[in-house]
Amino acid sequence: MFKQWKIQHFPREENSIAGSLAKSVRTKSLRLRLFEDPP
Repeated sequence: MFKQWKIQHFPREENSIAGSLAKSVRTKSLRLRLFEDPP
């Protein structure tokens, strides 16, 4: 299915969207969330 992989490292300081999503998962109950705009 997926034959190509590309792994990259992004420092936490440069990826605030992923940081916000990870923080919301740690602090709130798990449920489906849909975002129209990045948090």
